[in-house]
Amino acid sequence: MTNAPLTIVPTWRLGSLLHDARVADGKSLDELAQSSDRFDASGLADLEAGARPLRDDDLEHVVALYGVDPDGLVPGRSDLVVDLDHNRLATAGHTEPLAGSAPTADEVLASYLSLVYTLRSTTPGTRVPLRDADLDVLARAAGSNCSTGSTRSGRRPR
Repeated sequence: MTNAPLTIVPTWRLGSLLHDARVADGKSLDELAQSSDRFDASGLADLEAGARPLRDDDLEHVVALYGVDPDGLVPGRSDLVVDLDHNRLATAGHTEPLAGSAPTADEVLASYLSLVYTLRSTTPGTRVPLRDADLDVLARAAGSNCSTGSTRSGRRPR
């Protein structure tokens, strides 16, 4: 099993990948369900529709069931760019403007989170895992060191 951070895969993306793999193999939901001791055809349909989140402990079972390479679940990494000269954040072809002419660290973080929610099609305020590489870029832009520091809550960000 891969070490890829699979919990960052949105349910709609996972469902789409599972559906595409099943169709490409010419299998029905019923056929897959017969090979599973955890999911019936309805449960698999919910996974493919992105309507059912997949617990991490079921992930290995599902990717094996569908014959999906777990490394293919995580989208390719795009570099996060914090451009303080032009007051914007950019990644994966998306740009988020920063507030004001001299954005504060909190404003940079708020813009970053807005971009994350947009890219992951997630409702703002939903708890999302953040990538260490992005946190390091944000820390450098804010003039601090997140990789050895902690958040305001006292816990190291993940």
